[in-house]
Amino acid sequence: MASGVNNVSRQIGISFGIAFLGAMLTDCYNIYIENQILALHLPHLSAAVKTQIIAGLQKAGTIAASTGLKTNPNQPNPYARSPFFPDVQTAVRIAFIHGMTDMLLWASGFLAVGALSALFLIRRRDMYYLGHDTSTC
Repeated sequence: MASGVNNVSRQIGISFGIAFLGAMLTDCYNIYIENQILALHLPHLSAAVKTQIIAGLQKAGTIAASTGLKTNPNQPNPYARSPFFPDVQTAVRIAFIHGMTDMLLWASGFLAVGALSALFLIRRRDMYYLGHDTSTC
């Protein structure tokens, strides 16, 4: 019975943990990409164009950001020849790295809480001690 409860708890914890951390990464990335693009000081980019770029990059998501908007020879990026593409590419990389860093900080906090909980919530009488028994030798 305890083994079954342990397995179910582990599977549910993994599922919710992945969903939560993925949502954290996406949320942080969206915030950082908006800030990075709005901070670009390029003379030909109006506020409306920046808003469109932000919306497109947020729609592309963290998968596109994790590759750094690299161009694929089989499917060339139509914007790769744009004069502001390197700046946008740098902004995407920075936003993804900051989002990933924030997500990992949250994950390390949950890990610390779990470790401390396990340390203090396991009762001493539930521990098995392997001592040296000289009577069986």
